[in-house]
This record gives sequence, C-alpha cells and structure tokens, in this order.
Amino acid sequence: MRPDRATVKKRSRAIQGAVGVVCLAMLAFAAVWAVYNAVTGFGGAEKVKTAEVQSAAETVSDGSGQSAESDAEQSAAESAAVGSTEQTADTVPDSSEAPAQTTPAVTTTRTAYTGWMESVDENAESGSAAVPDTAEITDDFSDAVFIGNSLTVGLSMNCGKPLATFYASTGLNVNTVWDSATIALDDGSYGTVFDALAQKQFGRVYVMFGINEIGWPYWDVFQTNYIEVIGRIKELQPNAKIYIESVLPVSSAAISTDPVFTTENVDAINEYIRKVATDTGATYLDVNSALRQADGSLPEEASTDGIHLMKDYCLIWLKYLADHS
Repeated sequence: MRPDRATVKKRSRAIQGAVGVVCLAMLAFAAVWAVYNAVTGFGGAEKVKTAEVQSAAETVSDGSGQSAESDAEQSAAESAAVGSTEQTADTVPDSSEAPAQTTPAVTTTRTAYTGWMESVDENAESGSAAVPDTAEITDDFSDAVFIGNSLTVGLSMNCGKPLATFYASTGLNVNTVWDSATIALDDGSYGTVFDALAQKQFGRVYVMFGINEIGWPYWDVFQTNYIEVIGRIKELQPNAKIYIESVLPVSSAAISTDPVFTTENVDAINEYIRKVATDTGATYLDVNSALRQADGSLPEEASTDGIHLMKDYCLIWLKYLADHS
C-alpha cells in the first residue's frame, strides 16, 4: 500500500530537518576549528613540515639522499659521480662558545664560518701533544699555497701565517674542485681552485682531500679522481713541489656527525692517499701521525665535533708541515 501524500510530506520534512541539523553541526565545527587555529597556529601544517624535514635528515643520515660540507654545495652531484651521497665532514654541529681566531691576510673563500669554527679556543689545553708557539714555526710559507676543504679553512684561520695563500673551501672534494667557483680571485671575482692556481706560480703546493670522500663506496674511484686533480695542479704549477697530506685523525665525537667517521676508515683511506702520492710523484705527508693518540684517534679536547681542529692543534699540524717540507 502506497503512503498517502501527507505521510510523504512528513517524511520529506523529517529528512530535510536531519540534513539541516547535520549541516549546522558541520558549520559549527568548522567555525570552532578556524578560531582555534587562528589562535594557536595551524599545528597540522607544522607537523607536516617537521615530518618533511625529519625525512630529509634521515635521507642524509642513511646515505640515500643529498649530502649536506652544508654547507656542502653540489653534494648530490659530487656523490652521484661515485654512486653515493654520504654526509660530509663539513656538516657540523653549532657551538655557543666564542671564537678565538687568527685570520690570514689572504681571504680565499666566501664561506661563512660558524658552528665548529666558533668553538676554537685560543687558550684551550692540548692534552698530550706539545703545542708549539707561533714563533717556533719560522717558516712563513710565503711561497706556499694550501688547497683543501674545511679542515684547510680552519688551518688558514688559526695558523698566524698571513703570507701564506689558501685556496680552500668548505665542502670541496676531488670531484667538486673542478667546477666549484668558491675561491676569491685576484680580480675580485670567484672561480675554481684551478682558476686561482693559474694566477701565479708557487714554490710549494699542499693538498688535502679525503675526509669528505670517506663515505664513498669505491675508494679506488676516489684515488683515480685524486690522481687527476694532482695532474692538473702539476700542469698549472710545473715548478712547484707538491705535497699530499694525509687525512687527519678523528675522535669519537665524529661518529655523531656520521658513522663513517672512524679511525679505521681514516687509516684505510690514507693508504689510498699514499698511493696517490706515489703514482703522481708527489710527497706524502703523514700529518695524521703528529695528531693521533696511541689508539689512532684524535684527542677529545682537540675538537668539539671530532673532526675540525682547535687552534692549538692547527699549530701542531703547521709545525709538522714546516718540519717535513
């Protein structure tokens, strides 16, 4: 039996009423939500942003995403050349301690030095290593140029040798050295290390690479690329004596930056670097031996991040170079 017209109208009105109540409830909820977020901020969006940042950080940590010489410019491209994008040594934690730095007269990189360089303490105790006085290092290195990454940048800021030249940049490695235009040239522009080397002739060239490449999966590729770099330097500086420096030791704090930074890996990659020197006819300088403890590690007090050196230890490094070259 079909319901009469009055019954149908009642049912329609009941349905319309229910729909209206639901719509009013939804509008009320939307209004309350909008007011709440206007006061407290859109927490949901913040969580999404945080999750994206965390995901990016995890990508760097596990070696599957872009490398960070953060300051590590072009790191994804660098590591892609060797099949890996490991985090570099120049990604370092910030420090609130005040800096005590000696800056050379020649400024050769536009990198902003914060974090690990701010931890340099001029009066820091050096532990077991004997810290030389600047006056003891009689070599002024006026005929020398130093090429490298953030470790060499740190040396430039703490060596007290204003006549020395530094073509160093945070994030540099044996791949990016070819096209990373981060070196201040004589004409005020910026160019590559090789652009800078073409400006004048030096008596000595000190080269240090390896710490940023320590996470690469194929060190024989690193060795081959390093040999090519030295070959180009020899073309540009045919009369210079070329010294290839070992990678410096690291302390246990370095592992907090990336687990690849271990004493075992440093010692292993230094063997490849020694081969580079042999294959190119350059002189290998085992700076590592001047800074390491009996177990092969860097003293904890030598660095706040386990990689980059405080001033006293930069002077020990420089004294070794002066005595062995």
